[in-house]
Amino acid sequence: MRLGLCVVALVLSWMHLAAGSRGIKGKRQRR
Repeated sequence: MRLGLCVVALVLSWMHLAAGSRGIKGKRQRR
């Protein structure tokens, strides 16, 4: 149970960083 929560937290944090670094440039270019 705890391992699942740890994995989810790591995935969410990684996706947030990846989406943030690429999202900022992508959103600015589109708009």
